[in-house]
Amino acid sequence: MQGDAKSGFTTYYDCCLHRERGVVLKTEFEAMLETGQASPSRQQPEESNTENTAPPRRRRMRCREHDSVNDSLDQRWKMEAQLTEAVPMLKGCGSYECVPCGSVGENASMVLLCALGVKGRWRRRFDPSQVREGVFYEPADGEQGCTDDQFCPRPVVMMHQIGCFRMADCGELEATALELPYKHARRTLIILLPHGRDGLDALEARMTAATLAECIKNLKRRPDVGVSLPKFHMHSVVDLAASLSSMGVDALFQKGVADLSGMCSSEGVALSSARHVAAFRVSWKGRISRKEAPPQPSTECEKFTVDRPFLFLVRCKRPNAVILLGSVRKIKPHFQPGLLPKSSRAPAV
Repeated sequence: MQGDAKSGFTTYYDCCLHRERGVVLKTEFEAMLETGQASPSRQQPEESNTENTAPPRRRRMRCREHDSVNDSLDQRWKMEAQLTEAVPMLKGCGSYECVPCGSVGENASMVLLCALGVKGRWRRRFDPSQVREGVFYEPADGEQGCTDDQFCPRPVVMMHQIGCFRMADCGELEATALELPYKHARRTLIILLPHGRDGLDALEARMTAATLAECIKNLKRRPDVGVSLPKFHMHSVVDLAASLSSMGVDALFQKGVADLSGMCSSEGVALSSARHVAAFRVSWKGRISRKEAPPQPSTECEKFTVDRPFLFLVRCKRPNAVILLGSVRKIKPHFQPGLLPKSSRAPAV
């Protein structure tokens, strides 16, 4: 995978405008689309830690033509297939339905689909021999607002390591933060773990840009921290139409009201649907340190066990930005012996 071996961090990105065959784009708009890189649907490898004198490649939006009038169902599946081809990480996310049934009908003029996939290798990997079955407490009915006694233990693949990590006690958020550095020097994963099993809803309600910045500012190195983190991959689909409409951008989705004269010459055109899907993967893979022996557990080892719903963010240090922000209420996949690394599997009898 180009760029992954050097930086240890890879981002997949795709943005595609699917238009009905009868919608004619203006020449100026098509020319603007052609000013990006040759293959925008391919992965965008992150910059490595070494200096690169080559100019950064620009990303652009792709445009695909469809015949929704004659075969709207087939076009819906084609859109999802093209999205999965551009962001391969979506293949392991099951049936996420970025384009749900009914969202692309025979009257659909244009559909905007965006996707982001993030994965990376740790600066110091989780020892495969310490990967074993663990427990993660999930909401019993999958609904928010559950109390502690409504959480059910589920078997998961749990990874373990002991080392020096940056941590912070976020009293205002009623959570503890821990930073896991990726192999890429500028990328880290920050986990905000609520104090209680039912604390995620309150954490999300209290969190603001200011409280999050204060929590990150208070991160300090602590020795002998025992980290237990489940292996998982997650996905999320957001209806951008609902999000944009709540912010007042609703004319864009109304035929006869939307003004798209700057991009297409056809009249009465509006955006029929806009959706964004994100995928994120966490595993034990990372760099193997050969210069020093792994820290040994002690009686004073501080525990950070991610065994309940939590919030996470993938952070870029330079520039200071959040690449991905999300929360996990359920861990997928559940534990199976075949998901363990080979060094952790019990020998066949």
